[in-house]
Amino acid sequence: SPAPYPQARKSPGLGSRRATSRLSDNSSSDFTSDTESTASTLSELSEVSKIPKPVGEPGRPGRGGYTLETALGWNNNVYSKFKKSVHGLIDEHLDVTKCASVQKSALLKLVKDKVTDQFPDLDNYTDCWPVNDLIMMRLKYTSSRARRQEVEMAAGKSKKSKVGFQYSCIPSCITHFISFPTEMMT
Repeated sequence: SPAPYPQARKSPGLGSRRATSRLSDNSSSDFTSDTESTASTLSELSEVSKIPKPVGEPGRPGRGGYTLETALGWNNNVYSKFKKSVHGLIDEHLDVTKCASVQKSALLKLVKDKVTDQFPDLDNYTDCWPVNDLIMMRLKYTSSRARRQEVEMAAGKSKKSKVGFQYSCIPSCITHFISFPTEMMT
């Protein structure tokens, strides 16, 4: 059966010190308050020992920020798998036309939990900042791309064709003399 008090964890840099709980023979309320106090102390100690988020905004190294890949220092293969997994979960569970701040918190938590299940080492980072950063950067990109496409559609610009140019940029006097195959016009 589980112990009636939280198990102490060793934190890097704390040596062999352990958090202990006073057990009272006559009062269960003393035990509860001591256990809660010990649990919060252990939580604070484990948060202190986690890898802190770098200063600045992710993806903006020239403006006081950092690149996520460099900050993590993972090998390229692991980072690529992490990034691909997060992008897939974002596409599956979140509205990619909206930025992170307007997403439902339950869905953000779902994505975060699924990623940490796949990559348990992420628990070593304060508030799981690598996942939060990647979600924020991806949604910033996809939402801006969606806005840009919306503006282009509203302005009547056509999509790029398979040959790499837009039909709307060709003057109409020229298009009368050029015959395009019908499949390219659609």
